[in-house]
Amino acid sequence: GARVLMTGERAMDSFSFSLDKKRLCFEQLGTIVVIDLESNRQSIAANGGFPSLSPQSDRISYVDTNGELVVRNLSGGGQTIRLGRVSTGGGSWSPDGRYIVFSRQLRFYQFWAFLDDAEITVCEVDSGRCWGLGTIMNKGFSFDWLVETTRQSH
Repeated sequence: GARVLMTGERAMDSFSFSLDKKRLCFEQLGTIVVIDLESNRQSIAANGGFPSLSPQSDRISYVDTNGELVVRNLSGGGQTIRLGRVSTGGGSWSPDGRYIVFSRQLRFYQFWAFLDDAEITVCEVDSGRCWGLGTIMNKGFSFDWLVETTRQSH
């Protein structure tokens, strides 16, 4: 049956399900919680916001308290990868879990003021190698991946 997930006095702010629907992560009051839905076991993953589970459900990306996009293994092992300062939102995993796209904050000085624009950035998660796809004005937006399918002719 359906359950409403709330702890304390406030419902979760942002959440992400694993592809197999066996895990859920959410942010509540600056704490990121991961729930194994089969065992109902909860664990605290980090402090921050905008959590997103990898398609394989073995890693989590989130924006830490310094505004950086971070990737961590949920097992606790391995290295924490910092991918850059985020302008808005969090990261979006590619369907194969190899890449994350996000809006990286750019700060530059023009005439008399600092301007904060954003660059659409793609990162290969395992290597930490990132590249920009173009600069955009810093507005609220999010990304998603398009999964191409092929049609068979009869």
